[in-house]
Amino acid sequence: MPRPERPLDSDNDVLREFAAGLRHVREDAGQPTYRELSRRAHYSPATLSEAASGHRLPSLAVTMAYVQACSGDTALWKDRWHQASDLLADHAVAIRANDAAPYVGLAAFQVSDADWFFGRDRLVADILDRVRERGFLGVFGASGSGKSSILRAGVAARSGAVVFTPGPHPVDAYAAAGTADLVVVDQFEEVFTLCADEAERARFIHQLLSADTNVIIGVRADFYGHCGQYPDLVAALGDAQVLVGPMTVDELHDAIVQPATAAGCRVEAGLVSRLVADAAGQQAVLPLISHVLLETWRRRRGMTMTVAGYEAAGGIHHAIARTAEAEYTSMDATQRQLAKETFLRLVAAGDTKRRASRAELDDPVVERLAAARLLTLDQDDVEITHEALIRYWPRLRTWLTEDGDSLRVRRQLTEATDTWESLDHDSDVLYRGIRLAAAQDLMAGGAKITPREHRFLDASVAAQRRKVRRLRQFVSLAVVLALAAGAALVFAVRSQLAADEQRTLAISQKLIAQADALRTANPALAAQLSLAAYRLASTPESLSGLLSTPAARYATILDGHTDRVHGVSLSLTGHMLATASEDGTARLWDVADAHHPHELATLTGHTATVYSVAFSPDTRLLATASWDSTVRLWDITDPRHPRTVAVISGLDDRMYGVSFSPSGHKLATTGREVRVWDVADPRHPTVLSVLSGHTDTVFSAMFSPDGRVLATASADHTARLWDLVDPRHPTMLSVITAHADAVNAVAFSPAGNVLATGSSDHTAKLWSLADLRNPKELATLSAHTGAVLAVAFNADEDTLATAGDDRTIKLWNIYTAGRPQAVATLDGHTNTVAGLVFSPDDTFIASGGFDHTVRLDDLPEPAVTGHLGAVTSVAFSPDNQTLATASADWTARLWNITDPHRHAQLVTLTGYTGAVSSVAFSPDGRLLATADQQLRVWDVSRPNWPVTVLSGQGNEITSVVFSPDGRLLAATGGDNTVQLWRVTPPGRLVVLAGQARPPTAPASVFTSAAFSPDGHILATGSDDYTVRLWDVTDPTRTAVLPTLSGHGNTVRSVAFSPDGHTLASGSDDHTIRLWNVTDPRRPSELATLVGHTNTVRAVAFSPDGHTLASASDDRTVRLWDGVTPTAVLTGHSAAVNDVTFSSDGRTIATAGSEGTARLWSIDPTAVAADICDRAQPRITQADWDRYLPGIPFQPPCQ
Repeated sequence: MPRPERPLDSDNDVLREFAAGLRHVREDAGQPTYRELSRRAHYSPATLSEAASGHRLPSLAVTMAYVQACSGDTALWKDRWHQASDLLADHAVAIRANDAAPYVGLAAFQVSDADWFFGRDRLVADILDRVRERGFLGVFGASGSGKSSILRAGVAARSGAVVFTPGPHPVDAYAAAGTADLVVVDQFEEVFTLCADEAERARFIHQLLSADTNVIIGVRADFYGHCGQYPDLVAALGDAQVLVGPMTVDELHDAIVQPATAAGCRVEAGLVSRLVADAAGQQAVLPLISHVLLETWRRRRGMTMTVAGYEAAGGIHHAIARTAEAEYTSMDATQRQLAKETFLRLVAAGDTKRRASRAELDDPVVERLAAARLLTLDQDDVEITHEALIRYWPRLRTWLTEDGDSLRVRRQLTEATDTWESLDHDSDVLYRGIRLAAAQDLMAGGAKITPREHRFLDASVAAQRRKVRRLRQFVSLAVVLALAAGAALVFAVRSQLAADEQRTLAISQKLIAQADALRTANPALAAQLSLAAYRLASTPESLSGLLSTPAARYATILDGHTDRVHGVSLSLTGHMLATASEDGTARLWDVADAHHPHELATLTGHTATVYSVAFSPDTRLLATASWDSTVRLWDITDPRHPRTVAVISGLDDRMYGVSFSPSGHKLATTGREVRVWDVADPRHPTVLSVLSGHTDTVFSAMFSPDGRVLATASADHTARLWDLVDPRHPTMLSVITAHADAVNAVAFSPAGNVLATGSSDHTAKLWSLADLRNPKELATLSAHTGAVLAVAFNADEDTLATAGDDRTIKLWNIYTAGRPQAVATLDGHTNTVAGLVFSPDDTFIASGGFDHTVRLDDLPEPAVTGHLGAVTSVAFSPDNQTLATASADWTARLWNITDPHRHAQLVTLTGYTGAVSSVAFSPDGRLLATADQQLRVWDVSRPNWPVTVLSGQGNEITSVVFSPDGRLLAATGGDNTVQLWRVTPPGRLVVLAGQARPPTAPASVFTSAAFSPDGHILATGSDDYTVRLWDVTDPTRTAVLPTLSGHGNTVRSVAFSPDGHTLASGSDDHTIRLWNVTDPRRPSELATLVGHTNTVRAVAFSPDGHTLASASDDRTVRLWDGVTPTAVLTGHSAAVNDVTFSSDGRTIATAGSEGTARLWSIDPTAVAADICDRAQPRITQADWDRYLPGIPFQPPCQ
């Protein structure tokens, strides 16, 4: 009899609930003892008992082992662990927000912060020495270089100096500052930006130069030229200047670690290297480092600052974006609109910072954003503090995408106004024609423009009117003369216009077909051709091609190598890519924006094929292995100018693999032998050990995430695991012998508990590493038709990529590693794919091929993937942030869709006994109804922790729908009934029975239901070929209304228009019928829509009622304007089971039988902006001439 567990006494609700859940899992398994669990889970009894104690959150690995040992649902518990971790992190932030933090965030260090100021000792000492020698000193530095912190927390704190800023009246500020042996004037540039009185400015400078104390002025570097306008100041500065440069790596280390140490806190070693790597090569990065350190401090674990806390804060770039989001969401609606206008005006073409006049912007909002350190102000101008905000704040990125066209018009208007004023209101630069019309449309759309721009447009309108009057006078005089010739001219012009229109339509149709053919091989070019076709002729066919474009992945192709590409590697930040080729070179690429990459450098020196490349964790070194028998180490601190620091020669005939350890101090190389090197001093690498055991060439090696184990892959048909705890005395742990041919690649999962192997036997395999001496095969992945040459895990550990000789990359869902599911094939390469790597944020996958190219394929897939069976139903939450999906795999799932290009799974709802047929959100978004054999209603107000609030039996329930007020729920069933349920308090109210049907009809089923907008009428579809209307004004006393007949087969779906006047129904007879139900007691048929070639599974109206969407077994989704077809969306590879609109009407979601859901933007402007943001490379003149012959070159994305 197992000993009873101690009561849960944690005062933390999250921990208590999590521990209680684990105990329930153990109880369901029959209450095994912790000694027995230990035997199954390979963790000690004490560790497992502690996991369920509620004292602290156990690690994910321990949680998974505990649940698996109890035969629990590991997928569910993985979700629960991540949710608990997030909640605890948020709780930690809340309770620590007011702690005395040793970091100051975006603000400058003050004198009072001296105890936390580290890393600048040498520079501070130098400044003090220099000013004592000279008496006057200028300290210059770029914005964000840390000048103010150095002068205040460094110089002033050590010397007792007085510090002040000049402000608009520097003489008064100087007098008020007081006296001391040293006077420090911080932000001296305010003398030029805020002081409007030249005489006062000159007097202040004279006072400083003639003072009987030592004086330091701190000046932003871009104001150096202003100082040159004052001869006495020039003479004083002479050689009395100090330039503040970037911090060295050692200084950054001190700035990161020492404040925490002084506060009694520890910093994980990995956090320092990660921060240094993220900061490398960045401009004005110190404020960002300080800010993310403060946010990481608030998320510390106990008294340890962790990499996990850093990532939770958003990293060096995303932390400031989160600050911006918090500031924005705290504003009222008016302020938010003004903030949006402000940010859009401060972004230039190319998504860089733009300075704007303060007169252009709303002052109170600007001041608030400046106080949050999001904007930088001077006397006249405003700019965004750091370009990281433009790149990494999702809301701003969305604004830039959505407002792309209007933003360009706005920028052009501002520039034109500036030009007009600079040329003394020259009428030749006024707007006319298309430009004037575009600017007027901008104003009509509610855009805010400045008084200066108003004056410019008023002058342009006046000039246009004068021109029109003169033209009318001229036309009047010419009318009589033109009458005779006019008829012939009109006929000729009309004929020519008709011919031109037909030619344009023909070219557009041809472009549509060509774009469709190119979607797989060259999606970027296909997308641009689709956009060009739509702009040439806005037809249903061209709109269909345009809206279907996002259904294909975008891929950016990197050309440059002149021979096969064997290896690819990404830096820890994902900003830099290295590639290795048979052309004897390695190349470095900037891929910080994967849609706009560019080459940084070509590394030459090897005399034969470069087979593989690897970055050190801190991104300071690159290792290359070559068939010239050497391995080279390169210093890439300046990635544009890499230099060789060591050449390891005298090795095997051909070197194949290189891999750094997580610490960066060890390097593994492979060829005929495996060697482990000490590269702590990269200039003098030394051999630590040679690993003996393989009997043929070793192609690759990889360190485990903790650096304790090395995995190797060999032509001898084996993979091996090596214990490197003592790298000078390694031991072989195990030999994997399950492959029938050469093992070409190995990869550890990020957690280190799973190993992937790829082999020439056409398979990849997954192995459990719970016991390193006896790896257990979890699954064999058999989809390739040739050798598997590369394997790679994504950061979330739910996807594995494999690639090889069959020219494809396969993506596998390994959320449950023992049951991998192939979810996608990328077949853009035209030859063998030899190298693979996921970006750290899982937004793209880089691959190298024998076709001489490197591809950056967007991830995740445009589809929402994860289900193991057909997706049967989809529903948007009312706020459009969550998508619910139902599937034949006996689950329903919730997805975070706030990022349109990245769909994060929130939770899997399990416990069903069959296919889940339907999902529906309540109008307030708090409840989710699902159905299989029974009805379930979940409280999803906390999407990661759903709770069942209602459960009811049924008979193969086919659909569920809430009433508009959320008080009723209708469920249709296979027992020829419709059940009406009261939601609060829960309970069934009434059962509506079906009626007699034709004797030839199959078994009776109600297939679908829909409430009218006022909630008084319920419409149902049935397999008796009819639509029934029910009066449910009083749900306890329902009344049957007329039946709608006309379909020739089962009615699969019904939907009311938003005004309640029209009902749409879709049927197995391949048609959609529209019914007038303005008076539901006298309904009549309006129209039959024909176009689908198979069953119409679903119909849905847009929120404005202007568009009807239909989904069909013919694998398409069709859009209709009334009875007119407007577009056909293609992308699903099997029947489309459901379609629904987002609440703003701009997006539709669809459910596919191939196991995916898809999100489609149906706004052509938004799709065009997305294409132009992501499709690279741009269409060339040669491509244009090939696909659009005879049409002037007009790239769709300028």
